Amino acid sequence: MTTTSDIKTDARELGNTALEAARDQVIDPARAAAAKAGKIAQEVYADTRDAVVKHAGEASEMAKVQCDRAITWARANPLTAIGIAFAAGLLFAKSTLRSNR
Repeated sequence: MTTTSDIKTDARELGNTALEAARDQVIDPARAAAAKAGKIAQEVYADTRDAVVKHAGEASEMAKVQCDRAITWARANPLTAIGIAFAAGLLFAKSTLRSNR
């Protein structure tokens, strides 16, 4: 005959077996996958950060070179540079006056 104590023991054993199976088949693989995903995310972040820093430095250098070229050209062609600046100022003023009306 099965007693209440036997049923409780069987229920505990069944619960422990279910917990162990859940740990082995769900929890542990999920932890491993999360750890792997975290590692990959860190690597991608580091690679992206390095690429951004590299390209930002290159862009800064290119901007400096272009600025130096513009200054050199303006010094070699001062009247043309003044004319272009004046025309650009007129266009800017005209465009802002129209947008305010």
